[in-house]
Amino acid sequence: MESNKRRRTCPSSDGVALSDLPDEALSYVASFLACPSRALLAVAYRNTEAVTNAIISFEQWNNLDFGEIEKSLSSKITDNLLEEILVCIATTVKTRMEVS
Repeated sequence: MESNKRRRTCPSSDGVALSDLPDEALSYVASFLACPSRALLAVAYRNTEAVTNAIISFEQWNNLDFGEIEKSLSSKITDNLLEEILVCIATTVKTRMEVS
């Protein structure tokens, strides 16, 4: 009997990963995300400063409301993750102010 469940598979070695996209494409994709989701994406790419800055730079960051994302995701945000998000935003905002 065949199962209707999808089977997870590992990406092939010749597959394209999100990290393979150019910085401009990632920042464009991020522009469609709610601010908290955009911040989480930036934290996921925090080891790539250009990508992080591109993702974060679209927003003024006066307000960060985690009510804009699903409760199942927002309930998993730890103090450490919140600190990483705030540091990421603060670093990008400081860099933007220094350039201006």
